[in-house]
Amino acid sequence: MDSNYNYDVFISFKNSDEDGNPTKEREIATQLYEYLTEKGLRVFFSERELEFLGKSQYIDVIDKALDSSRFLIAVGCSCKNLESGWVKDEWNTFLADIRSGVKPNGEVYTIFQDIKINDLPRGLRHQQAFDFGKEGVRTFEKIANFIKNAISRDENKRLQPDAKPEPEKPRYKTHGAESSISEDSSSPASVIISEGTASIEGRAFFRNAALKSVTIPASVTVIEALAFYGCESLTDVTIGGGVASIGEGAFGCCASLDDITIPESVVFIGNNAFRECASLTGITIPEGVAGIGDLTFYLCENLAGVSIPDTVTRIGEQAFYGCRSLTDFTIPGGVTRIGEGAFARCASLNGVEIPESVVVIGDHAFRECASLTDITIPKSMTGIAKCTFFLCENLARVSIPETVTSIGEQTFYGCKSLAGIAIPEGVAVIGEGAFARCVSLAGVTIPESVARIEDYAFLDCASLVDVTIPDSVKYISPNAFSGCPVKVSGRG
Repeated sequence: MDSNYNYDVFISFKNSDEDGNPTKEREIATQLYEYLTEKGLRVFFSERELEFLGKSQYIDVIDKALDSSRFLIAVGCSCKNLESGWVKDEWNTFLADIRSGVKPNGEVYTIFQDIKINDLPRGLRHQQAFDFGKEGVRTFEKIANFIKNAISRDENKRLQPDAKPEPEKPRYKTHGAESSISEDSSSPASVIISEGTASIEGRAFFRNAALKSVTIPASVTVIEALAFYGCESLTDVTIGGGVASIGEGAFGCCASLDDITIPESVVFIGNNAFRECASLTGITIPEGVAGIGDLTFYLCENLAGVSIPDTVTRIGEQAFYGCRSLTDFTIPGGVTRIGEGAFARCASLNGVEIPESVVVIGDHAFRECASLTDITIPKSMTGIAKCTFFLCENLARVSIPETVTSIGEQTFYGCKSLAGIAIPEGVAVIGEGAFARCVSLAGVTIPESVARIEDYAFLDCASLVDVTIPDSVKYISPNAFSGCPVKVSGRG
């Protein structure tokens, strides 16, 4: 890590409002920065750091600071500001790195004012939060103590020899007409659940490291949440034809599970059901399942083939996040929603067709799909969300229909193979960083419908020499074309 980017804390906040005036968040963040630095912590505070490091490298600086920081503190006096483009991307990316193991010790805190805690954005709602309106500057003291204690624990762990945790004792619990489980006498690692058992209780085999094989009879209708979670040696699963529901995280983190057949009786698969099954290579979702839940196949790194029925109408948040072996994907014609980060970091995904049934594609949906070469946005879409194709480095062709009226923040950021783009008539705003770092982009015609071109919209588009901007554009950020050898024409 570059010594210039070695921070303990990253402060995330909206700096100015739509009229360019400083926000209340900026005032709180400034006080927080001064307090934490006085306590000896290394703090990234954009107002101070960018003054020395240079705004032309704004995005690089932010990325490197996020990578190096152990803690992120989001400051918000309104939900709108906490969910504004750069701010949400900062804390959302940080949380994703924690969940994926990139930052196993990362922590996120929120300082809020004039917001009810239950109204905080979903990603921040379950993190440690401090009400500045009630606590005032005492909030800073509390946060500093949290951070100092966490750093101290890290240091103690570093100095002490590794201790081997005691394995959790197997918990063979089920309930139903019969609740007995028999173990194969020739192999204690094999479990056969007795016929007549109606369901497998939540956490029944939770983190049973010895379990390699399990047979579930047709009498079982429900596999409850976390039933086999963390059974790292489990390779062979037989699910009987009576199972209708596979609960949340039921087979999550079964790292050795390379194949599983889901019977046609299953109509519900919960969130996280097969997350981090790193050996899983293929799966068929049966007819009748209505949705792929959040994080269902999260970080299934060897998942290369998935078959999804026409009954599916929703693909949840981060459902296939980090499935780096997935090369192509057929989205059924009944799907209406593709969740936030659904296919993010599917590095081998080179082909996906989005059907006309889709009306919502969430933020970051195809983020860092480095092999994706072309995409057609369906006419059913009215906007392209934030960071949808962020760092899709080989994306060379994009077709955007005239139904689209907004292109969000950092939508095509870093799409360095994109040489041309037809922005359709009807688009009113080109968001912050929408086409930043599209280094092959040579020319752009802005349609008459566009009224605003936001900060860093075309930052560092090194090949952009020709831009036609109509008189209809009322606002162009001073930084919109920063780092571009651009010739602007068309304005009176």
